[in-house]
Amino acid sequence: MTFDWLSASPDARIELYRSCKRVVDGHFLGSWDRFYKLALGDNASFGVGYEDNFRKGRIARSKAAMLARWLSIHHTREAEQLAFRLRSLTNAPRS
Repeated sequence: MTFDWLSASPDARIELYRSCKRVVDGHFLGSWDRFYKLALGDNASFGVGYEDNFRKGRIARSKAAMLARWLSIHHTREAEQLAFRLRSLTNAPRS
């Protein structure tokens, strides 16, 4: 079953950020711009502080869906680990 990014909570988007950060640091030498261009296309634009918002889980759900799909194609191991963390997140007991 695939994750529904169009209804993703901020916590889920924070987990996506963590996965993307590992890819950016490991494969793009820390260049978020290069990562975004490959994952979202050349026409994607991002303002100042975009990574800060992403880190806090405030990325647009539609962009989260695109990034998660890109990860699933190009970094399958990271995508599998993300899926595991998301399952743990959604199965966590609520207080």
